[in-house]
Amino acid sequence: MTNLDAEKGPHSLVRARSSNTSQDSQRRRTGGRAGGKGGEKGGARDSRDGSLIGDDVTQAESERVRVTIRVRPPTEEEAASNGEFAMDISPEDSTVVLHRSNGQLEQMEFEFDSVLPPTATQADVYQVAAKPVVADVLNGYNGTVMAYGQTGAGKTYTLSSTKPSQLGIIPRAAAEVFVMARADPSHTYRVSMSYIQIYMEMIQDLLRPSSSNMQIRESENGVYISGVEEVEVTCVEDCLKLLAVGERNRTVAFTKMNAHSSRSHAIAIITVEKKRRKEVESSDSEGNSGAVAAGGHGSEEHRKPEKKDKILVGKLFLVDLAGSERLKKSGSEGLRASEAKSVNLSLTVLGKCINARADPHAHHVPFRDSKLTRLLQESLGGNAKTSLVINVAPTIHHLNESLSSLLFGSRAMEVKTKAVVNEEEEYRILTRTLQETIDEHDDRVHSLEVVVYSQEEQLSQAKASLDEQKELVGALQAEREEMEQKLAEGVAAVEEEWTAKLEKAEAEASQRMDEAQQTFSENLSKATEQLSCERDEMAKELTSAQEMVQRLEQQLREALEAKGHLEDALLVASESGEAGDGSGLQLLVVEKAARQQAEKEAEALRAEKSQGQLMLEETERKLAKQTEETAQRTQEVRSLKAENKRLNELVVATSRALVAGAADAAGRALSSLDHHFCAPKIKA
Repeated sequence: MTNLDAEKGPHSLVRARSSNTSQDSQRRRTGGRAGGKGGEKGGARDSRDGSLIGDDVTQAESERVRVTIRVRPPTEEEAASNGEFAMDISPEDSTVVLHRSNGQLEQMEFEFDSVLPPTATQADVYQVAAKPVVADVLNGYNGTVMAYGQTGAGKTYTLSSTKPSQLGIIPRAAAEVFVMARADPSHTYRVSMSYIQIYMEMIQDLLRPSSSNMQIRESENGVYISGVEEVEVTCVEDCLKLLAVGERNRTVAFTKMNAHSSRSHAIAIITVEKKRRKEVESSDSEGNSGAVAAGGHGSEEHRKPEKKDKILVGKLFLVDLAGSERLKKSGSEGLRASEAKSVNLSLTVLGKCINARADPHAHHVPFRDSKLTRLLQESLGGNAKTSLVINVAPTIHHLNESLSSLLFGSRAMEVKTKAVVNEEEEYRILTRTLQETIDEHDDRVHSLEVVVYSQEEQLSQAKASLDEQKELVGALQAEREEMEQKLAEGVAAVEEEWTAKLEKAEAEASQRMDEAQQTFSENLSKATEQLSCERDEMAKELTSAQEMVQRLEQQLREALEAKGHLEDALLVASESGEAGDGSGLQLLVVEKAARQQAEKEAEALRAEKSQGQLMLEETERKLAKQTEETAQRTQEVRSLKAENKRLNELVVATSRALVAGAADAAGRALSSLDHHFCAPKIKA
């Protein structure tokens, strides 16, 4: 038993159905363990690998597409919203009952080869859907395992998962190939792997992303992809590395239905070449079948005696179809909407091909309407053992998509296949390899011829361009001479014009300077005369003020003297004793009035003196201010003279620079023309 066989666990799906199992038992969504149906249904295997098989298996049923239904568990959102389940499954009876409350039929029942509940493991899926096909591939048959379903139903997880605890069908199939090959000492095996995607109807190599839009060819051995990268692998680790490289290059995007929605169909192709060892005798080959040692799955009728020059070539196509989606649900826009339309169109063509293959009266199968159906032509009712895994979502929210997937699986079960052992002679394989090499060389020679022809055409175009350049050089030389003459005339005219302008500017500047000097002199004389007059007037005012001050001081002295006389008279009167009569009283009153008058006059004189001093100070300040303004105006006059002189010098220098600049510009233009005219000559 291999490690993969040990993963089946206690709930293995590969077991015969008990005779007393009721068809109505375990039909609800909450019941039933993982189980498989015996007899003719999906979990059954024939005596080639020692497992059970029903007595009613017929040759016709063994040569048709086998369909397995896998129901994924509800997502976290569906569980949180308590989404109602739309189907009842019965793994024992391999049936699915779909409930439609608003349809013409309230429920629809489907029967398939195997039905796997949400509790089924990856190992269960591989045992039921893929392992028999892998065994047939090791016996020289072509095999196909295809995952179909809506977006987010779990197709990529079922087929391509590389998590150690959740390995998908592709890594398990690769491991099975190497395990069975090591267990067969009578044969040598050569295993190779290719990985491509079909994106927007273009075939791209996922192992060599630079190869895109590859073409599909057809030979006597069937259809194939021209130029696809085919890498030889020696262990399952090599396959996992290639699978990881392909997954990184595959086109995925975020949608409302799936955070990692595949936007392309991915196909992994594992090719197994089985050759009998030379040291083994032919009698041993007839007695001990290499297929039994490898766990083969072909029938006794298909076992042919192997010859030393015969090679069995089996190809295993592992197809991860992009999910069908409704734009309203997925919310795709722009490029994502175009991708969804392309995927839906190719899946529609796939459905048409399935219908045509299932109809015995159909005369045409539209394989060429899509790259997908063209590449899977042999898998859809041709030379291949085909197993189809239908992934469905259980909730009522996805009822229409689940119904479409179940109907597709039902039609696919009616497709008959005609698988034969692909036995080729060794020299034919070598011949085919050499022919492919020759074809590659022919393609390379053709591409080189195209390059040579293109270079010859470019050379002829270069010669024609050279002749045109020569003619252009001649025309440019003539134009240069004409431009040089015009330039010389223009420079002379400009120099003459600027000389006249310079002379005129100098004359105007000199005239303006004279006028400015004359105006300045006149203004200076006027300002000096005005200042002198104002100074004389202020001196007169100062003199009169000084005289007034002296007069006031004199009057003050006289008033003080009069006051002294009055005081003396009053003293004499008081001493003479005449103060008691009326004349003495009158004298006192007169004296008092005179005293008050003298005081008033003295106060008025003091005020006039203060006012005179203020007027004197104001006059001195005005005189100082006039003196300062005179000095400032004198400085401004000097500055104006210096600025006028500088402006005159600047005008002269600017005029000379303009004349010199025109000459330099003319020189630079001539140099540029020389370079422009000489370059074509050098190039030619």
